[in-house]
Amino acid sequence: MKYLEERPVGEETTEVISWVMGGMVEEDPINAFEWAGKVDVKDDVRERAIKGVLQTWAESDPEAALAWSEARNDELQGRAYSKVIIRHLAIEYPEESFALALKTVQVSKNR
Repeated sequence: MKYLEERPVGEETTEVISWVMGGMVEEDPINAFEWAGKVDVKDDVRERAIKGVLQTWAESDPEAALAWSEARNDELQGRAYSKVIIRHLAIEYPEESFALALKTVQVSKNR
């Protein structure tokens, strides 16, 4: 990963980062997310990488992704991550995403 972190930011680097992130999230979504937050790239590239990690994780294990996002130390950031996950799921699974959203809101209220 050090190689990617040392490359200048450009379209090529951005594309490579998205490929790497896609592979990482399938094997270890938490590590992929943490790496996306640390890699030295422009903020918009980082935000797209983080969003991609959350969306991919939501497709494979939505409840784990939501539980992880809600457990974040920064409550506002955790809620923002949860919204990304739920909105992504709503495209194909509106009823399930509604149920997950309700569960997420209830968990937040009980904090």
